[in-house]
Amino acid sequence: MPLTPGTTLGHYEISTPLGAGGMGVVYLAHDRRLDRRVAIKSLPEHLHADPVARERLRREAMAAAALDHPFICKVFEMGEADGADFIVMEFVEGETLHQRLSSGRLPQADALRMAGEIGDAMEAAHAQRFVHRDLKPANVMITPQGRVKVMDFGLARQVASHAGETAATPAGRLAPLTELGTRVGTPDYMSPEQALGDMVDERSDLFSFGILLTELLTGTHPFRRDTASATLGAIVADPPHFGGAAAALAPTVLLIIRKLLAKSPGDRYQSMTDVRHDLAALPVSGSGSAASPVTGTGRGSTRFPLVGRDPERAELLDGLNAAIAGRGSLVLIAGEPGIGKTRLTAEVLAQARNRGVFPLVGHCYEMEGAPPYVPFVEMLEHSARTVPPAAFRQALGESAAGVSRLMPELRLMFDDIPAAPELAADQQRRFLFNAYLGLLHRVARNTPVAIVLEDLHWADEPTLMLLQHIVSVIDTMPVFMMGTYRDVELDVRRPFARTLETLLRERRAKRMSLRRLPVQGVESMLASMSGQSPPPSLARVIFDETEGNPFFVEEVFQHLAEEGQLFDDEGAWRSDLRVGELEVPEGVRLVIGRRLQRLAEGSRAVLTHAAVIGCSFALRMLEAVDPNPDAVLDAIEEAERAQLLVGESSGREARYRFAHELIRQTLADGLSMPRRQRLHLRIADAMERIYAASLDKHVSALAHHLFQAGAAADPGRTTTYLRQAAAQARAAAGFEEALVHLDNALALWEDEEGETVARIELERGGVLVALGRGPEGIPVLEKASQLFEALDDVPSMATASVQLGSALAWHGRHAHLAAMTERVLARIGSTNPYQRCRLLAMSALTDAISGLYPQRALDKITEVLELQRVVGDPVLQRDTLAIQAHVAYEVLDLKTAAAVSRRVGAISRERGELSAAVNVEWMAGTAEAYWGRPAEGARVLRTLLPEAERVGHLPVGWLCRSFMPIERYHAGDFTEARRLAEENRTFANSIRSPWVFFEDLMLGMIAHRTGRHDDAVAHMRSAVSAEPQTFWRGIPQAYLFYLLASAGDPSAMEVLNDPTLVVPAPPAVAAAGRWFAVPPVTRGLVLLGDRERAATLRAPLEAMVDAGVVIHYDLMRTSAGIAAAAEGDWVGSERHHRAGVEQADTLDLKVAQPDAREWYARMLMERDASGDRAHAASLLEEAAVMRNALGMAQKRAIGSW
Repeated sequence: MPLTPGTTLGHYEISTPLGAGGMGVVYLAHDRRLDRRVAIKSLPEHLHADPVARERLRREAMAAAALDHPFICKVFEMGEADGADFIVMEFVEGETLHQRLSSGRLPQADALRMAGEIGDAMEAAHAQRFVHRDLKPANVMITPQGRVKVMDFGLARQVASHAGETAATPAGRLAPLTELGTRVGTPDYMSPEQALGDMVDERSDLFSFGILLTELLTGTHPFRRDTASATLGAIVADPPHFGGAAAALAPTVLLIIRKLLAKSPGDRYQSMTDVRHDLAALPVSGSGSAASPVTGTGRGSTRFPLVGRDPERAELLDGLNAAIAGRGSLVLIAGEPGIGKTRLTAEVLAQARNRGVFPLVGHCYEMEGAPPYVPFVEMLEHSARTVPPAAFRQALGESAAGVSRLMPELRLMFDDIPAAPELAADQQRRFLFNAYLGLLHRVARNTPVAIVLEDLHWADEPTLMLLQHIVSVIDTMPVFMMGTYRDVELDVRRPFARTLETLLRERRAKRMSLRRLPVQGVESMLASMSGQSPPPSLARVIFDETEGNPFFVEEVFQHLAEEGQLFDDEGAWRSDLRVGELEVPEGVRLVIGRRLQRLAEGSRAVLTHAAVIGCSFALRMLEAVDPNPDAVLDAIEEAERAQLLVGESSGREARYRFAHELIRQTLADGLSMPRRQRLHLRIADAMERIYAASLDKHVSALAHHLFQAGAAADPGRTTTYLRQAAAQARAAAGFEEALVHLDNALALWEDEEGETVARIELERGGVLVALGRGPEGIPVLEKASQLFEALDDVPSMATASVQLGSALAWHGRHAHLAAMTERVLARIGSTNPYQRCRLLAMSALTDAISGLYPQRALDKITEVLELQRVVGDPVLQRDTLAIQAHVAYEVLDLKTAAAVSRRVGAISRERGELSAAVNVEWMAGTAEAYWGRPAEGARVLRTLLPEAERVGHLPVGWLCRSFMPIERYHAGDFTEARRLAEENRTFANSIRSPWVFFEDLMLGMIAHRTGRHDDAVAHMRSAVSAEPQTFWRGIPQAYLFYLLASAGDPSAMEVLNDPTLVVPAPPAVAAAGRWFAVPPVTRGLVLLGDRERAATLRAPLEAMVDAGVVIHYDLMRTSAGIAAAAEGDWVGSERHHRAGVEQADTLDLKVAQPDAREWYARMLMERDASGDRAHAASLLEEAAVMRNALGMAQKRAIGSW
C-alpha cells in the first residue's frame, strides 16, 4: 500500500510523495538519525512480490552506489519493511530537465555546460561498464544552483566493452534481466539497436545523449512523431530532423550531434570521453562564426543582392534536397565574370547550413603557384579547424594515411596516423583518391555535405581528376556539389575544357547557365542597394551601360554614389537628378579603375602589392612586403569600407580576399613588367622570413613568385624551390603540376648540361612515366643517365638507369632494356652492389616477362639473391624476393612462386606495405586455380581485390578480376563467365593493360564450349593479334590451332607453323605460355591425324603433371592420356585418363567432366580391347548428360570417332 506522511521505515519518516512512475514511487522523507532530508524510492504495491522488479530496484541501488560522482544522485542505503524493498537516496532540490525544457530551450552556454556535466556523469558510469539505458530529460535533475544530477539507474546494465575483453567475464558482472530481443527504456530516447531489441553497449547511451543534447540546444526532439511507434520507426530509419533550429547552430555543433545520432554504433563516437573532448573544444558560445563555411565569403558573394535567380535557386535546392535523401549530384554553373555565380551558391549554402548540412567551399586559382588539389586541400584545412578533433579523426579512419599526403599537418594533429605506403607512381593517385573518397563517405554517412568548387576554369588536372573520381559515385552519397566556371573565356587548352566535355557527355553533371539581368532585375538591385525605389529611367540607363551584369551594376552604383551623383544629404534620391547627364563609365574595368583612383595613393600602392601576392593574402604577409605597417592597416580599412576587400575566417591569422577577381586583375595589370618582377622577388623574400618555421607549406607559392621574378631572382634559388614544389606535387600524385614546375626549372638552364640539368631531367622523366607518357619519358631518363655518366656520377647514373629500365620493361622494349642494363652493369662493376642488384633483378624480370630468355632469367635471379644477402637491406630483400616470385611464376614454377609470394606478402604486411603485398599475393591465388582448385583461387583473389583497389594497384585489380570468369567457366556457368569476361575486357582497356588478350581467350573458350565455332575463332584471332611478346606467348595461337583443327580447317597448320608457337622440351626451362600451349596443340594434332607429333608432347605434359599442374582450360591428365595413346602406350594412356576423370569429379570441374570422359572413350575405341566399346559407350552417355546439363554443344556421334 502507498506510504502516507508520518509512516516510518526504520529511522526514516515519510514526509510527502514526490512523484511516481511505472517502476517506482518516490517520497520525501526525514532521516531522524542524521537530521537531513532524503528521497526514498519503493516499488508500487503491485510489484512488491515481483522478483524481476525487486532485483531491478536492488541493481539500481548497487549501480548508483558504485558511482560516487558529483553529477550522479547518491544512494545511501537499501532496506526492507513489511515485505517492501526501498532505497534511500540523496534528495535533490530543483526540477527535472524535462520540466525546464517545457518552458523553452536553454541559453546555449547553459545548455552546453549542462551537457558537459551529464557527459561527465555518463563517462564515469561507462568507466564502470554501466550502461544507463534510460537517459532522458525526466531522469536528469537541475539543482537551484543550475547543476545536474543524473538519476534512475533502474535499467542500468553492466556490460563488456564494445572493443571486446580478452579476459573472462569479471567477477561481480550482473547477469541480464532481459532477454535479447526485449526492449527496455523510454521509446523516445532509445537508440536504434535498443529499439530493435539488439545488444547494447555504452554507445547506446551516446545516441540517447545526442537526442538530449539536441533538445538542450534547439528545444526540439529530432525524431518525435505523433505516436510512440512512429517515433521508434524514425529513430531506426529516419535522419534527424532539426526544423528551423539548425540555423542557430554552427556546423561544428551539428557535426557533433549528427555523429551522436548515427544509426550504426560504429559510426558514432566510440566513447563519452571523445564526446566531452569535442564539446570542450567548442567556443564559449558554442557556435563560433555562423558566417561563411570556409575562408571568407568568396569572390563578391554577398556584395549585391540575389535577384532574378529564382528558377536557378529552386533547381539547386532540388539538388540539395535529393542529396539529403541520399542521391547526390554535381551542377556546373556557368557564366561571365560578375554574373552572380558565387552569390547564387552562397545562397544555396546558407539554405543547406540551415538544414543541418555541412557546407564546404574550395577555390581554384590562376597562376598563383597553388599546389595540386588546392580546393580539396582548402576544404580539408577548414574541416580540421572546425570539425571536433575526435569526430574528425574518426572520419579520417583508415583513409588518414592517404589524406595526409594532401595535408601533412594532419600528422601533427593526430600522432596515430600510420605512414603512407610507398607506392608505384601509377598507384599513388588511385590510393589518394580512394582515401579522400573514403573520408567523404564517412562524413556524409552522418551529415549530408554541400560543396562549392569555385572557378573550375582555373583548376589543375589533378583537381579535376579527383573531382571526376568523386562524381563517379556521387549519386550513391548524400553529397551535393556545385562548381562555378567562366564560360566566356574558357580556354580549350586548359584541363577543364576536356573535363567539362567528359562530365556532360557521360551525364555525370548538369550544366546551368546564368544570363544577364533584364531591366526589371537591375531595378530590383538598385532598390535593394539603395533601400528605396529608383527612378525607372535610372535603371534603364544603367542597364544600357552594364547590359545587366550584376557586378557591373553594383560597381556603377557604387561609383555614382561615391561621386555624389545619386543621393542628397539625407540619403534620398537627388531631386535634381538628371539621368541623361550621368557619367556612366563604359566598361567594368574602367569603373573599377575610377573607384580605385578615389583611394588614397598609399592605399592603392598597398593593394597593388596585395594583388601580386594573390586573390587571398595574410595581413602579416602584406605587412612584410610593405615597409609601413600603419599604411597597410589604413589601406585595408579603406578598401573594406569601399567593399574592395572582404575579411576571411581562417583561424587566428587575419586574412583578406579581393571582393572580385576583376579588382585584383585591374590592380596587378597596372604594374610594368620590371616592377612586377621586383615585387615578386620581394614577396618571395618576405615569405622566407615570416614562414621560416613552416616553409614546406609554402614551397609552391615561393616557386611561383621566384619564377615570376624572372632574371631578378637567382636561378639556383628558383630551381631549388621549383624542384621542391615538384616533389611535393608528385608525393600527392599531382604529376601534371610537378611537370609544370620541372619544365619551368629546365627553362632556367637552357643550353647547359651540368648536374642541375641532369637531376631535373631525371625527375622530369620519372613524372612523364608516372603520367603514362612513357615514350616521352624514356629519352628524358636516358639523357639523365648519360649526363650522370659524363659527370662520372656512377650512383646517380645507376639510379636513372633503374627508372629507365622500369619504363622500358613496361613498354615491352626488351632489346633496348637488355642493351642498357648490360652497358650500365659493366660501368657499375662491383663497386655498388645495391644498384647492381636492382638493375640485375630488373634485367632478370625482363628476360622472364619477354618469355624469350627464361634460363637466363633464373641464372640472374641466383646472382641477385646472393647480392641481396651481401647488401642486407630489408627493402631490397623484399623487392628481390618479389622478383624471384615473378620469375618463377613466369616459367610455371608455381610451387616456388606461391611460396615466395606468400613470404613476401607476410613481410610486406608486417611492415604495413599493402601495395607490395598485393603485388605478389595474387600469384598464390592463381596457382590454386592451376592446381585444380579454381573456387579457392577465386576466394583468395576476391579477398585481395578490394585491397588492390584501395592502394590503387590497377594491374593486380585486373588480375584478380580476370580469374573470376575462369572460376565460373570451370563451374559450367557460361553466362556469368561471359558477362565477367566482357566487363574485364572493358576494364583492361581502360587501364591500357597489355594483357587484354586474356579476355578474348576466355570468350573464345566459352564460345567453343557452347557451340559457337565462328565466334570462338574470331575471339582467338583477336587474342593472337592483341598479345604482346610476353611469357604467355603461344596460348592464343595454340587454342586457335585447336579450334581450326577441330573443324578440319586446313589453315590450322599455318597457325601451328608460326615460329612463336614453340613447345618446351623438358628438362629445359620454358615460359609459362609455351607450357600451357601443349594441351591444345596435342589435341589438335590428334584431331588432324598427326599422331607422331602428338606423341612427342607427352614429356612436357607429364612434366606439368609431376609439377602439380592440374588444369588450365583443359586437364593436364587427360592431355597426357591423349599423347600417350598417340604413342601407342595404352596402359599409360588409360592411367592418365582414369586419373583425369577422377580429378574432374573430385575437384568438381564441371566442364572437364564430359571432356575427360569423351577423350577416354576415344582411347578405348582406338584400343578396341575386350569390353572397351561398352565402356566407351557408357562414358559417352555420361558425357552427353553432363553436356546437356551445362548447355554445352554435343560431341559427334560415337560412330564418327
